[in-house]
Amino acid sequence: MTGSEANSTNTSQLTDKVFNGADTVRKTVSPGEDRAELANLTTSLLQRLRRNQKLLSPAETQISDFILRQPQSALALTIDNLAREIGVSLGTISNFCQTLGYKGFKEFKLDLAAELKTPHRLDQSVITEGDSLEEIANKTTSANVDALLTTHRNLDKDALERAVRAIREAKRITIFGFGVSSVVGYDAYNRFLSMGLWVNWVPDIAHMAATATLLKKGDVALVFTYTGENNLIVNCLQQARQNGATTLVITGNRHSPTAQEADIMLLVYPREPTAFLSNLYVSSRTAMEGMLDMLYLGTLFSSDQTMEKLDEVSEAIGELSAHLQKPL
Repeated sequence: MTGSEANSTNTSQLTDKVFNGADTVRKTVSPGEDRAELANLTTSLLQRLRRNQKLLSPAETQISDFILRQPQSALALTIDNLAREIGVSLGTISNFCQTLGYKGFKEFKLDLAAELKTPHRLDQSVITEGDSLEEIANKTTSANVDALLTTHRNLDKDALERAVRAIREAKRITIFGFGVSSVVGYDAYNRFLSMGLWVNWVPDIAHMAATATLLKKGDVALVFTYTGENNLIVNCLQQARQNGATTLVITGNRHSPTAQEADIMLLVYPREPTAFLSNLYVSSRTAMEGMLDMLYLGTLFSSDQTMEKLDEVSEAIGELSAHLQKPL
């Protein structure tokens, strides 16, 4: 078998492996998994609930869902009425509050009230069927602003510095993403290309596996994925790491299989404004774009060389534009 035939066979085998496992996967949290994040009182109560849904039991998830969808109602109800409304026991409510780091329901409500009454509070409620256009506009804007502010507030500055260094020093950058995440990936492709970096964007699932096999040490596999739960992306990252490439993942799910394959992980903190359509990913796109802006501008201003490349590319584009505008 020739070298080219061997490479073709390996690529084909990996493609088969990837496509056979392309269904969405779910990570099951073991009973003994550390749930310390839930009780971290330095983080917003509502944000803790949004970020750590997978650490909750089924009964706790019922309570969390109600609070996230109707925080004002949860604040107004007594523990008896809240338990009756959700369909759980009083003991379950009390245990839930203690899991979140509170002594009991009263302390939990005080923290929730403080969060909902902050001077610059955003509308924490979700869009529901029957909302007016004005209400939809307000809640959507609030969710997007909240996503950017919370992402910045929880930013891992060390991870961002390592990500900037990896992008700046990369021999090649290959970008992966699906759906909404792929749109952000295309934006990243244009931005890094404008800086004169060697960058490739792979939106076609038929090419992802083959592209992953080509990555080597010194290259960067940049992945945008909100859920982080697609086997195709996971397998591509595994292949990239096996070849020695650096894997950089921008995601909203630190517990996902994709996150486990990240050499560098940048977390975003979206708050989706819709209650009845969980797959719209409105503010997740906003949060990922915000993180991309930090990564792009951080790289751009990290050295004189990147600024010079940007000027060269801008000049070349300007010359091409002027040429195209000339009459035939």
